Amino acid sequence: MTQENKHIAGPWKVSRLYDIFIEPRICEIPGNGVYDYDTWEANAHLIAAAPDLLEALENLLNWHETKSPDFLLRDMFVKDGWKTINKARGQA
Repeated sequence: MTQENKHIAGPWKVSRLYDIFIEPRICEIPGNGVYDYDTWEANAHLIAAAPDLLEALENLLNWHETKSPDFLLRDMFVKDGWKTINKARGQA
């Protein structure tokens, strides 16, 4: 079951000035006097990966629902899923 997405299309990326932004200006993550930059940046990477995570999960579920025998396609979706998880962890 695929629905039309209403969010701003990805890719989203993390940029840093004084605060951290999710581009294209999806949101700003202000420091608020908290200087735990590792947590701050990890949160930003997770937010920035949201469209990719959604797409990866939709691809896997659509493949599963169709009961497709195309395991090469499944393997590609699984590989993309792990790549997206790494992006969410700031490792991409």
